[in-house]
Amino acid sequence: MKKTPHKKTLRKMFLSTFVMVMVIGLISFMYAVVSGAEGTSASLKPVEYNQKQLVIMAVQGFIAPPGFSEPPYDIDPQGKIHVLPGIGSITYNFRTGDSAVHIAGDHIEPAVSLYNPGRNGGGSSYESRGLNGLSCIGNKVLVLTGEAKGAEGRVVGKHGGAEHVMVDFPDDVVFKKLAIEDKMRVYAIGVGMELKNIRGVKAINMSPHLLEALTKAGMGVTGKGKLRISVTHSIPCLLYTS
Repeated sequence: MKKTPHKKTLRKMFLSTFVMVMVIGLISFMYAVVSGAEGTSASLKPVEYNQKQLVIMAVQGFIAPPGFSEPPYDIDPQGKIHVLPGIGSITYNFRTGDSAVHIAGDHIEPAVSLYNPGRNGGGSSYESRGLNGLSCIGNKVLVLTGEAKGAEGRVVGKHGGAEHVMVDFPDDVVFKKLAIEDKMRVYAIGVGMELKNIRGVKAINMSPHLLEALTKAGMGVTGKGKLRISVTHSIPCLLYTS
């Protein structure tokens, strides 16, 4: 099927709608007034949420092998044929914070991609949907098997449809020890989060860890009940898709 300019533009704007969208879009502030002029850091109140009600649940995933469709060709809007790497695997040179504009790939998932084939061995299994749905940005991850056993990282993204979860590690040495099918545990917390002191804002896919980090970076609620948060880019709504 011929790709549309819409999809090509999306791919050039950011790394498969992950890292940038994770912090700004995957937080899914569905209807918030973001004001950069109203209120100062000193006058802002922290965003309050139902901390004591949130459930911490273990979910597990394995490093997903990369795959290719059959045939492995992508056709761009100009009719040119491309063969490109895509989802899954351990991506060594495109990770959190790297450029997403110049990359010879299609839906590259930064850092480490997790999935759970489940009892039926399917890529979008019941278990993989559980891994994807319950994991939240900022959740702690522990490596359970392999040479990197004991290493800790964080969830940095989610890929719906593929039901993958992206994990990054602060120590580059960990990447040299990881192998396809290594098992990891995600300490999933964040699903069910309700914000208490601001109306019209819904937090989705956000862990308390990320919320606290954003608060330290200057996010808060103004005296008029508006959310104030720094942003790096303003993206048209038509690009907010999968």
